[in-house]
Amino acid sequence: EVFRRDSQALKGGMDEIINLLNIGYPSIVIIMLSDAFYSPNPDGIVIAPVNEAPDPLRIHAILAVGYGSIFNKRFLLVRNSWGTSWGLAGYAWLPEAYISPRIMQLALLTEEVDVS
Repeated sequence: EVFRRDSQALKGGMDEIINLLNIGYPSIVIIMLSDAFYSPNPDGIVIAPVNEAPDPLRIHAILAVGYGSIFNKRFLLVRNSWGTSWGLAGYAWLPEAYISPRIMQLALLTEEVDVS
């Protein structure tokens, strides 16, 4: 069974995502992937080599659920749909330097739906 929710497409980047999280709205982030996304390190952090470019042929949606900073650099905590074997039980930290050049679209979920 497919569950759907009303949403609103948004443009923006890290600041917009953090603002939404601060007011209690997780957002769907559509990004272009690169190889580093597939293998977060043991701490659940996606670290991409400096020369690793986003691939416009690999588009993926993730859910931004939190944020924080490590060594004064901003990170998003995201939930992925690939199951608990990816990252830290399905979650990972994406540094702003990784996510900012890869963001294509944001979507705000605007409808409360309780799915058991």
